[in-house]
Formats: sequence, C-alpha cells, structure tokens
Amino acid sequence: MSEYKLIQGDNVEVIKTLKEESIDVIVTSPPYNLDMPYGEHNDKMPYEEYISKMKETFTECKRILKDDGHLFLNIAGSSTQPWVGFDIANSLRDEYILQNNICWVKSFEDTSEGCIRGHNKPVNSNRFLSRTWEFILHFTKNGKSLLNHETSGVLYAEQWREINKKRTGRDWRPTNNTWFIPYETIGSYGGKDAKDKIRGDHPAVFPKALVKKCCNLVGNEGVLLDPFIGSGTSIIAALECGMDAIGIDIDKNYLEYAENRIQREFS
Repeated sequence: MSEYKLIQGDNVEVIKTLKEESIDVIVTSPPYNLDMPYGEHNDKMPYEEYISKMKETFTECKRILKDDGHLFLNIAGSSTQPWVGFDIANSLRDEYILQNNICWVKSFEDTSEGCIRGHNKPVNSNRFLSRTWEFILHFTKNGKSLLNHETSGVLYAEQWREINKKRTGRDWRPTNNTWFIPYETIGSYGGKDAKDKIRGDHPAVFPKALVKKCCNLVGNEGVLLDPFIGSGTSIIAALECGMDAIGIDIDKNYLEYAENRIQREFS
C-alpha cells in the first residue's frame, strides 16, 4: 500500500509546516457552512468570514502545491446562498488560474425516459428547484498544468469501441467537464450497519469515485492532500489509485474514524 499521514489541527497552521512545492494534487470538499453537525467545526460562520477562511486556506495551499500541480475544490451552495461557489472562486483569482470548471451531477432528469437517474433529494419549497449538481473548481498556478487523458479517458460505447480503435488507435475518448457520479445511498452501502462503517457520524461524505476521477486526471501519481479530511474518503481513494496521501482535520474523532476506516479497507 502507498503511504499516508493523518494530521490533527487547524488546516492553515498545519499546511504552514508542510514543505514548499511538496504536493501534486489537492482534492477536497470543505464544510458547506450550512449549519450541519461537523463535530468540532463551526459550520455557521457569517458569510464573509466563511469566504475569508476558504481564501486563507487555499492561498496557503498554493505554497505547498507544485508549480504543475492541481487543486480540485468541491463547493456547494444552497437555494438561499447560490453565490458561494462563485464568491470562493473570485476570492482566489489573484492566486490561481481557474483552468477547468467541472459540473458534478448527482442526479438528472432523463426526459427521454421520464425518470430521475441518480439519488435525488426533492426540494421542500415552492420557490426553488431541487439542487442536483455541485462545482468542482479545478485551479492551477498558471493554467498550464497537464492532464492525463489516457488514465482519465472514457470508453466508447461497446458498439463503437472497435471502430474507433481502428480509426484512432484507441477505444476511449478524453473525459469532459460534466461528471455524472451519483451519491452512494444507504442501500448502496448495504444498509445502515454498512453505512456507519463508511461514514460514521459525518454528515456529508462525497463519493469515492469523485476523488478517483480527479486522481485519474493527474495520472494517479504523486502525493494527494485533503485539508478537510472528514471521514477519510479522499485518502482511501488516493491509496487505491497508488498515490501517497495526507489528510488534515481539526476534529480528532473524525481522524480516529478515518484511521480505522483506512485500516479496515486495506487489512
């Protein structure tokens, strides 16, 4: 197994102790500031304070990110705070280039079949639409960091695979900037007992497939950092991709849970 390290503390202070240009890719999903029960974290900051905290964290991340490195930042707002992703992106425009803006689709309406595909949480309002996608903001230092289309490519549909392989020499095509990755439901975990083993008391675990997609884009090489490690999903995904990983969290209970989860996954 590749190597990993879990570190407890305020992420900005911990990041200051890490070596300059030592990280190849950062994949993270910060708390959404929607008053969710994130252990020791205050998830109900004043809006401007939250934006400032995000800017401080990811500005400090720039120092430890390699010049050709990548930052994949998952951000979600709410129906009443739809500007969060835009405001965080704008706060970082003097530090990074927004190289790609990826849309993570959790569910969608298939109008051809008249159904919803993926897990969908209906909105409890007659003013808003159900929110079924989130930002994945892909930042780099200069806008020139290369992606690995071979390790992140998508296979052609089976009936076209051999045709395109003969025509282009490959049976895949480069991935696009819209990713349909459904949330893992309790049923997909195998029921409540399995769910508890995967997410514990963390309120918002993102799919492992989402992190793996980001790892694939950088060729599954190098060191991954997640400064908001939570239940440990990004560390497990990185290790499964053959990468080394570092996770930071302020909550010692989450870190203990992540450590136990990692040991279960790789025992």
